[in-house]
Amino acid sequence: MKLKSILLIAIGVIIIAYPIVNNTYTKYKQQVMLNEWEKEMQKREQTSKSLDNSADDESNENQDELTEDPSEDAVESYLSLQNLYPQIEEDDEDAENENSTQNDSSANETIETIGVLKIDKIKAKLPVMNGTSASILKLGVGKIAGTSDFGEIGNTALSAHRSHSYGRNFNRLNEVKEGDPVSITTMDAVYNYEVFNILIVEPSDVSVLKKSKTESILTLITCHPLYTATHRLIVQAKLLPEQ
Repeated sequence: MKLKSILLIAIGVIIIAYPIVNNTYTKYKQQVMLNEWEKEMQKREQTSKSLDNSADDESNENQDELTEDPSEDAVESYLSLQNLYPQIEEDDEDAENENSTQNDSSANETIETIGVLKIDKIKAKLPVMNGTSASILKLGVGKIAGTSDFGEIGNTALSAHRSHSYGRNFNRLNEVKEGDPVSITTMDAVYNYEVFNILIVEPSDVSVLKKSKTESILTLITCHPLYTATHRLIVQAKLLPEQ
């Protein structure tokens, strides 16, 4: 009986400790990715001349409606998130592997940081990667396939999980308000956005992917509410003109 009690206590400790250890490891992996990104940025600055990004972002007032239909790839990627969003780090690994098989284009996908997302309001600094597979969303923010590139006229859609632990990924995205700044840093430029629209939609509502004909829109997508994930929380921001 004593041995059985000890085993039960040990199992209980493991169950309690697993989410903490897993979250700590994920945070560590994120920091490694961010450190590697910053080193690469410094290397490029030392070995190349300053890049002249003269993107003429003309501001067309009162003509910023999102009217163009999203691409088929964007719609497919967005809808595939329905299989991933209710799932967080603490979920059963078998379920994660099953979702990963359904959403990864290949078993041996290459995960590469393409930018860094910063939202000062919620103290978020996260690596951004191409794609929305389970392995990518476990590490940080995924850029939905088929959506516009950063800084381009259109709609760039990014998604990330919300975790039960405070401050992880898009866990605090609901605290963002209209007027808050959001930035994306790539190897070529820094794109500064300002939040202008916040809404909650059904998981199948692809209207959030519609492209603007006149402005560069950044759409951040995550599950809502935190524990049941029945809907999607959408935060949209407009690219600010260069100063």
